[in-house]
Amino acid sequence: MEDWSEIDLKYQELVLEASKKSQDFDIENSDIDHAKFLSYLLVERAKHNIKIFTGSLKELFYSDKRIQSAFKSLSDKVKVNIIIADGEGESQDFIKFAKSKGFNIKKLSKSVKVKNHFLLSDDKAFRLEAVHDNNLIRENVKGIANFNSPSVVKKLAYVFDNELLNNVTDIK
Repeated sequence: MEDWSEIDLKYQELVLEASKKSQDFDIENSDIDHAKFLSYLLVERAKHNIKIFTGSLKELFYSDKRIQSAFKSLSDKVKVNIIIADGEGESQDFIKFAKSKGFNIKKLSKSVKVKNHFLLSDDKAFRLEAVHDNNLIRENVKGIANFNSPSVVKKLAYVFDNELLNNVTDIK
């Protein structure tokens, strides 16, 4: 387990327990550190697939060594699909790594206007961001996560597979 000492211990314990037991309740995240911790656990637990819809693969988030270690530890059997909405300020190191691992990274057409970004881990767990502008700062990364909500994941996967994936181009 990586060091997450910047996050309150009670929050860590709550989230770790929910992940370990695949509990079904929403966990709020109020800042970027919470978002990173939840994303780390969602990626780490994936066995089959990860679907990410994000504004961009920002350096501030995707260059974090802990986030990178979670992706590096994934089995080759885990299929990773990433769709980027804006594509500005990308972590080139992460993109290079992701392409070397065979991750599918696409850019969304400007005509599609889905506002909430999300990460899906297999068919049960998710993190869904509140709508925010793309100026990624510590305070504006709010959202919820749940480690056992197949119905929500099914709805978000439908959006990903039908509304987003059908409107993408290759990333350069």
